[in-house]
Parts: sequence; structure tokens; C-alpha cells
Amino acid sequence: MKYIFILLGLFPVPAYAQPGFNQVYDLGFSYQLMRDMVVHNDTVVGYGIAQLDSTLQQVILLTQFDSSGNLLNWDTIADPTGDFYSMGKSWGKITHSQGGGYALTAAPLAKNAARLIKVNGQLETEFIKEYFDPGLASNFAYQILEVENGYLLYGRVQDSNLVARPFIRRIDSHGEVLWDRYYGNPDHWGNMVDITLLNDTIIVGANVHATTTNVLGPSRNELYFVRPDGTLLYEWHSGPNPEMGFLRKVKVTESGELLLYGMAIVGQNGGSTVYQSTFSLMDAYNNIQWIKNYGRTGSLQITFRDIEPTLDGQFIAAGESFATGPGDQASGWIMKLSPSGDSTWSRYDVPLGSADFFGDNYFSGVGVLSSGNIIAGGTAGDGSLRPWLVKVTADGCMEVIDCGLVPAVGRGAGPAGFVIYPNPASGGFTVQMGGAREHGGRISMYGPFGDRVLTARIERGADTVRIGTEGIPNGLYFLYLENNEKVAVIGKVTVNHSR
Repeated sequence: MKYIFILLGLFPVPAYAQPGFNQVYDLGFSYQLMRDMVVHNDTVVGYGIAQLDSTLQQVILLTQFDSSGNLLNWDTIADPTGDFYSMGKSWGKITHSQGGGYALTAAPLAKNAARLIKVNGQLETEFIKEYFDPGLASNFAYQILEVENGYLLYGRVQDSNLVARPFIRRIDSHGEVLWDRYYGNPDHWGNMVDITLLNDTIIVGANVHATTTNVLGPSRNELYFVRPDGTLLYEWHSGPNPEMGFLRKVKVTESGELLLYGMAIVGQNGGSTVYQSTFSLMDAYNNIQWIKNYGRTGSLQITFRDIEPTLDGQFIAAGESFATGPGDQASGWIMKLSPSGDSTWSRYDVPLGSADFFGDNYFSGVGVLSSGNIIAGGTAGDGSLRPWLVKVTADGCMEVIDCGLVPAVGRGAGPAGFVIYPNPASGGFTVQMGGAREHGGRISMYGPFGDRVLTARIERGADTVRIGTEGIPNGLYFLYLENNEKVAVIGKVTVNHSR
């Protein structure tokens, strides 16, 4: 049952005077989160889970918004057997349906099965199809891609020997199986992390494949080029632990090349592996043209969850970023990327207006409106999880004026030797210049929403730069060195006037 006329009063209305917004929604559940979203005809449909307070049952939560962030409709879908519905950040996805409405994948928590759920444009359930195999140890991690007259389901299952097997399954518009194929070595672990349509006759599947029977051993990427009937045409393999990173997404450019996104190993920190987001481009002859790193380094929390084409032939990516350290927090990450690997802009967002959302903040989906503006959706909160939407212009701004976006900086771009003290800072702080003293330039300081709060000039040969913080609100800020037409991250500083 839906009480929209009541719920609309529970949260503030977005500011329509500006083209963008940063909005968290409360529908009254004890927890409510958005795991994926899709944009169709300037309508945003969010997909996640919520807990019913009356029965404590975990259900699917569907939300529908207009392009200004107004909540138009919402509904919940409970498992018909009384089970708890479940989905993860990397599985459980929603897509628009050519016949109208939306199709999504989920799984009952207790039963070892996957579900396809079809809803109409008003989010009302049309049918639920279950996929269950008693011979499989696990069978739930499904994703979905819409194709003509049906869908492709893909992901991984575990056989009776607990080996994860990558698969693609073709189903019709009613969920009936037309064909089902496993790929890769049956004795090695694998996961079909993404698929795309290269053209009308070739499906491309991206698999992360263990090169031995030990799942903790070296892994590599595999691309499968598949006919519409599931027959394997040919495959491509990377080397173990590739420089291009372990694949997460594969997209097709306007020129027919493959834009590949992965998480690359860039080092070790104690006993933990350090990763960084990495894009690469594969031409029509399966040759890698370039490999580039972007954004912060850290754990696998630093990743893009969705990548979509924009109206100008580029790509927009959205996900999450988490840098460990005192005062740091998880944030949503949006970046615009050209097919040649240039980062047009990048911004890190946290929910506006409240210090309560200082925890698990991430984007799980992104879409492009007919105006070219961009909407990213996900979840905000620490203990109280809520749906979260951010809208920006095609240039990444929430306002028409210059918004001082944070550049996406790749591995090796930052010069060594920078020291920032005192940190936290109250009245100001000093930056020791290290190896950049001979170049000069400027240091720019950015807030967590991508807004530039100040710029300090660096004299050529200066050993230190003193930066005042008077009038700057308390919080975490990022410092970038800009010289010789290059931009590099040099660190972060916490402003705390109460010290």
C-alpha cells in the first residue's frame, strides 16, 4: 500500500532554481536502500531493498522519480513464500523492458534460487519467474541485460564442487529459457561480471577467471565473443594480474571499440592489496590501445558500479570511493570520460545538509536525461540507510556558475615529498613543497562536493606555502597541485576551528 500524499512531507523538496540537486529520501522504513537505478524517458526508477516494520520481512523496494527529484510513486514486492529478498552491490539489477515496464533480478535469502521479476510502468508486479537447480551449491548472483524480445541473464553459479562457473542465459520476454551456456575452464573459478552487445550478431561477455584451481591464486581477464544462440566464436585472454585491472564493466564506443573498466593492483599496504580504477581501450583486432588509471587508490570499495554513454559520445561512470584515515568517509564518485581516456571531470559527493550521513555513501547507478543532465543514484547513511539521488549538468555542476570540479588523477601523477602540517588545521596550515619547488604554479583546495574553496599561488623555488583557513567551514578538503598544465593530488587536510 502506498501513502505518497503523506510521505512527500517527510523530506525537503529539491531546490528547483538550480539545475542540479543532492537529495536523500525517507519512506519511513527502518532501513531502505537503492542498489541500482535506470533512467527511461526522463523518469528515474530506483531498485533496492527495505525492511517492513510490521513483519521484519526484507522486501524489494521500487521508487519512481521525475527529472527534478520528485517522488512520483513507490511500491514494495514481498517474496510470495514469505522468504527475505536479497541482492548485492554487484548483482541484482534492473533494466527497462521493450514491452513497457521494468525487469529485475533478485534472490530469496533462504532458498538457493534466482528470481526474475517483471513490473509494469506503475511498478505493479506482472510475473515472477524462478530459476532453481538442486544440483548447484549456489544459484542467485544474476544480472540482466535487455535484448530484442527478451533478456540475457548472466553472472555466476557454484557447482557441486563449489567451483564458481560463469554463465549466460537467454530468456524470452516471459522469462522462459531459450538457451543456457557455461564458459571458461570448468575446474577454475570464474565470474561473468558484465556483458554487452558489440553489434546485432555478437555478444561480448567479460569474465574474471582464476588461472589455477586455487581461487586465491593469480587471476586473469577473459572476453568471450558469442553468437546470439550462445555459440562461442572466439575468446581473448589477458595475462595473470593484468595492468588493465580485473574487469568490472565492458562498453562499446561509437566507433565499435571496447571500453574496458577494471580494478588494477597498484601495490600493497601491510597485508592488504591496494587497487585503483583503470580504463583501457581494445580495438577491433583485440589489441589494447591504452591503459589509464583514475581517482584514489584503496580497497575494492573504490570502484564504479555503473557506466553509461552520454549524448555527446562520451561515458559517465558512477560508484563509490573510500579513503582510509581519520575523518575520512565513504562518498559517491561520478566521472565523465571520453573514448580516448580523457577524464573530462570528476566529483566526489556526500549527502548534503546533515552530519548523520557519515558512513556508507555510494552510487550504484547512473543515467542521462534528454537534456544531457546526469542523475546518479545510490544509498546514503551509516546506520539508517536511505535512497540517495544527485543530479548535475553535463559539465558536472549543480549550478550554472563554475563549480570547481575535482580532476581525476591517475597513478604516478602526484610528485613525492609533500608534507601538510598541522593537520587537522585551525587557523591555517603549511604545505612543504618537496620535489615540485622548481616549477611553481598553484595549490587548489576542494571540498567534498567538488567545490573549489581557495587557490594559493606557488612562487618558483619556494620550499613551503602557507594557506589560511579563516572563513572555511570545518570538514575534510582535498589539495591539488596545478602547474605546467598538469594536475596532481598532493594530499588532504581536515579543517577544525575548535582545536
